[in-house]
Amino acid sequence: MQSESTEQLLEQPNPSDELIPIPAAPLQALSASRIREIFRLYTIYRNYVMHEDLLISQRLQRMLIIQGFVFAATGSLLSNFGEALASTGEGQSAISDWVPRLAPTLVYGGFLLVLAISGALTAYVAQGSLSAAIGALKNLRRLWAASVTKEERQFVHLPGIQGGGSKKIHRRGNRHIVWLPRFFMAVWSGVSILLVIVLVKTVFFR
Repeated sequence: MQSESTEQLLEQPNPSDELIPIPAAPLQALSASRIREIFRLYTIYRNYVMHEDLLISQRLQRMLIIQGFVFAATGSLLSNFGEALASTGEGQSAISDWVPRLAPTLVYGGFLLVLAISGALTAYVAQGSLSAAIGALKNLRRLWAASVTKEERQFVHLPGIQGGGSKKIHRRGNRHIVWLPRFFMAVWSGVSILLVIVLVKTVFFR
């Protein structure tokens, strides 16, 4: 049995109202002034969305640049830190011999710890600013939905102000904004804990 179009089904008498629900009547017309107002509001909201998207892009870019520098500095110091650890010398009983050997380890380890904490704090600050931008966009979508009804948007054939009108697409597009700062915070927190353990073990449990 061939499927019938919606128009054909609506034209034919329906033997059972429970099988095919009667759709809500669409808007037949809008005044010219209301249409102009809808397009004016759409332009305002879209420009605001573009402004917030630009802020998100700039904040993400700054965070990634800083994280790149921190990773590079950490990598360059790790080799020196490893050499200092190796030269510390286990089993040395004389403090006068051990303290000079320990100093480079503490210096390089301290610098690495500062870098790790800086990386975690940078990611934390970036997460706050990105969350603020996401919140502003969420509030903007709510205001847009309250200003123009769904029927009016469909009548003038306007797409959504963000994500093409699809919440699923919008959520997918925001995943990297949400998870990148969390990833960097987790990485640098782990590095900081590991460095503290190594330094404490080197100083007190040699």
